Amino acid sequence: MKPIKCLLLIALVSFSAVLSSCVSKEYTMTQDYVATENRTEYVTESYTENETYVSVSSGEYELPSFNSWTSFDITFNNVGNLYYYGYDIPDADIYDNISLKIEIWRPPQYEVESITVFDATKTGHLSYPEPPVVGEETTTATTGNYLITGNASNDWLGNANTWLSQSKFLGARSNLWSNQDNPQIIELDAGKAQKIAVIICGPQNRWNTNIRLTILWTIMKPDYGSVDKERTVEKLVPYQVMKQRTYYEIRHIPIWETFFSTN
Repeated sequence: MKPIKCLLLIALVSFSAVLSSCVSKEYTMTQDYVATENRTEYVTESYTENETYVSVSSGEYELPSFNSWTSFDITFNNVGNLYYYGYDIPDADIYDNISLKIEIWRPPQYEVESITVFDATKTGHLSYPEPPVVGEETTTATTGNYLITGNASNDWLGNANTWLSQSKFLGARSNLWSNQDNPQIIELDAGKAQKIAVIICGPQNRWNTNIRLTILWTIMKPDYGSVDKERTVEKLVPYQVMKQRTYYEIRHIPIWETFFSTN
């Protein structure tokens, strides 16, 4: 019996030692935490920008003729009775653009009337016709591109038609009509012209050619300045959000707990 008791005692002691020993076990854990994230929002912001822009100024004034003359011996485009009006535009070199407004009133008596306008900056104004030289056969009909004919010296006729060919044509009207209270208006772009020539043909009397010339000028110059503007931009806005994370924890537990644990 003694040997059996000894074995039982040894077994009991060994079992007690095993039960009192520990083992390592991994546990799955969760944890709540606050995270900061960013989201994109679109906002409008103001800003100032330096800009170059064109400053435009304009005005108008009536311009009297610089020189004028009349000849009943000269034909222009096969129409007799030529009235020449020459205009010099003051300060034309500072203007960026010039427009002409020509107002034509009804003549006191009806007559066929035509008007032709030239830029005479390059050629200058046309002088009064020179009489023919004694014994000279004058040109009485249009030859080639000649548009001016009549009783004048051949030198003057040649110069006059050269003047016509080299002057810049701006516009023309024929068979003019108008109302005493509501004149006919002709508007022409003259660019940077410095001298304007107006030729009227037809009426037998000067008082039957009633016109008024108005200069409309424009000056454009670069200017600088700051301009307030708005633009839409992206902006990161932080915000907080609740999250949960999983982690693992190692615990040392008595070995006997493993027999009852479900995890």
